[in-house]
Amino acid sequence: MDLEIRFPDNQSIIIKAEETESDRLDFTSPLQEADFEDLKWYWETYPVGYAAAPDTERVERVEGKFPQWGKDLFNAVFNHRAALRILDDFQDDDAPQKRIIINTSDPNLLALPWELLRDPEGTYLVHDNPSISIRRR
Repeated sequence: MDLEIRFPDNQSIIIKAEETESDRLDFTSPLQEADFEDLKWYWETYPVGYAAAPDTERVERVEGKFPQWGKDLFNAVFNHRAALRILDDFQDDDAPQKRIIINTSDPNLLALPWELLRDPEGTYLVHDNPSISIRRR
């Protein structure tokens, strides 16, 4: 089963799962340029710098931001009642495989850390059972 987050433009989304689709909803990216710099460092520079002494303070600082980034991203997408209702139906479904598909041609939106989507009252969506995978298209 798929839940699609489609971006008709970079300031609006449409959420769809099965036959249910939302209207166009407002979207504002919760991450700032400094957040993207931290993510770029964490994913591109830190893993290959293992021969040198790792910057453990920076690693802990960046990893410490993951929960808040996930909550902020969740709220940016699912802060609309219709979107949250579609997500609830998606999560309640018994499908053995579930995916969230991010559908956009904007590279800045594709670069958002979608794997960190985190329910403010729960945990990361990828930790659901059955697990939810993230796909960018």
